[in-house]
Amino acid sequence: LVLSCLLDLLLVLEKPPSSLGPSSTHRKPCRHDNVLRLVLTHMEAEHKVALRRVYASALPGYIDRMGVAVCRHLRRVERVVLGYLEIRDPPEETNRLRILEVLEKTTRAAWPRMGCRVNALLCCLLRLLVDVSSDSDLSDSVRRQLMDRTALCVKLLDACSHGKLQ
Repeated sequence: LVLSCLLDLLLVLEKPPSSLGPSSTHRKPCRHDNVLRLVLTHMEAEHKVALRRVYASALPGYIDRMGVAVCRHLRRVERVVLGYLEIRDPPEETNRLRILEVLEKTTRAAWPRMGCRVNALLCCLLRLLVDVSSDSDLSDSVRRQLMDRTALCVKLLDACSHGKLQ
């Protein structure tokens, strides 16, 4: 709740980076960047599943708000995505679903910069597909959601690499 309130408060303080029109000058980092950097730092260090759930639920809103400016944070976003997709969160797999949403939004916003990250992300997504398909504890609906979101992320990464994935 606090993270979503902070996101709303940032709107009062400044325009989000995604609302700024194209300009010839370099966009300067703003409070949105500072907050996203802090959230990602805490996400990387967090090991408790319940707190990971809170962070993972808030992150898609921050990625939306950043828009293409998320490019400044791609290295850290990639580390968070890779780390969070490795850890199970039964029975609803909320963390994995939210992080797949983050990957989708990030890929759509920053697709020209995603090419160099395709290999690491693809390996992680394929491992996730294997884990999900062999996990007998998952309900069919959760399994289907995870597989559909993962397939969408693979398709987006394939588009980023101009169809070079095999």
